[in-house]
Parts: sequence; C-alpha cells; structure tokens
Amino acid sequence: MDYTIRTLTTKDIYEFMALTKYIDSETDFLGSAPTDPRPTQMQILSSLKSGRQLIMVASTKNGLIGHIGAFWRRGTGSRVKHCMNVGLGVAKDFWGMGIGNALMESIEVQAKQLGIVRMELEVMTHNEGAIALYKKRGFVVEGTKLKSIKIGDKYIDEHLMSKML
Repeated sequence: MDYTIRTLTTKDIYEFMALTKYIDSETDFLGSAPTDPRPTQMQILSSLKSGRQLIMVASTKNGLIGHIGAFWRRGTGSRVKHCMNVGLGVAKDFWGMGIGNALMESIEVQAKQLGIVRMELEVMTHNEGAIALYKKRGFVVEGTKLKSIKIGDKYIDEHLMSKML
C-alpha cells in the first residue's frame, strides 16, 4: 500500500472534513458521533494558520485515508504549553497496515520540534488495537475515566494514556 504522511493543507479541508465524518460513522471507538457538530472550514483554517493545532494526514493517490491531530487542550499558558492532546483516525479499510503508527510518529516529530514534553490521549478501554498501538509507541496508561463516553444507553470507560517525549 503506497501512502504518504504529510501536513494538512488548505486544499485538503473539504476532504478532511468528509474523512473525519466518515471515520466517525464506521466505528464506535471514537468520542464523536457522525451527527455531532463539527468544526467549520473557517475554524479549521484559522486553527492551521494560528498554529494552535497540528494536523497530519495519510494520503494515497485516491485521497485521504487517515489523520492525526495534536492540540493544546488546556491552552498555551506557561504552565501547560509543554503538553498536547492527540487524536487519531484511520479509515477502517486501512486498519492494520501501519498507517496509525506512521501518523503517530509524524506527530511526535512535529511536537518535539515545538518543545512538547508530554503527549496525552484518551482511548476506550475495549479498543484493544488502539491500546496496543499506543503502548508500542511508548504511551502508558495513567488512569481510567469511568463512564466518560455514552453510546446509546451504554456507558464506556476510557484510559488516559501519556508519553513523555
């Protein structure tokens, strides 16, 4: 499978928006549902231009197949700007091909260049594939957030995982 990992560009915005909605619709492993409000094109552009968020994509000759974003969830104040939160999504047809690992590697390189010391993420406790990937990348479970996600009538726990760069 030939694919490249690169920074999201302004030309990718509409395809990126469609990809995130598609990925949300094909799995229940993510915290957002396909019907949830999404960032607008202008919000994504603003975020890219301001440097408030890093977004990398995996693309083939046929289009985008995955993405990873890192952002300052608690802001960029002097006490917390060393820490970024990570979110990863890969289209289900491309699971198990190393794309998630390649995206994680690319975002870690970018984060190190920015002086980030801590990366963190949340992952549903039953998402064994993602947990294995994150552990492979050096993330550790710091704790479990009980009933942090609700899908239908079912509550789901999430692990908080982190990696020191």
